[in-house]
Amino acid sequence: MNLRPHRSNAAAAVLNSSARPIVLAGHGAARSQASGELLRFSELLGLPVATTFHGKGVFPDDHPTLSVRSDS
Repeated sequence: MNLRPHRSNAAAAVLNSSARPIVLAGHGAARSQASGELLRFSELLGLPVATTFHGKGVFPDDHPTLSVRSDS
């Protein structure tokens, strides 16, 4: 994974200032095959995950942090 410190810091600042952050996983996560990274990110930060129709399958349907799943 190629992390860019300035972007990571900016993302951390946004998450820290958010009252109720949520991860929206869609086509980009699926296309990048980022399921493992998404799962670790969600678990590490305790963030709920919602998936779009195009992100269906990128996050386990039975995971406790899955908040919203596209059924269509």
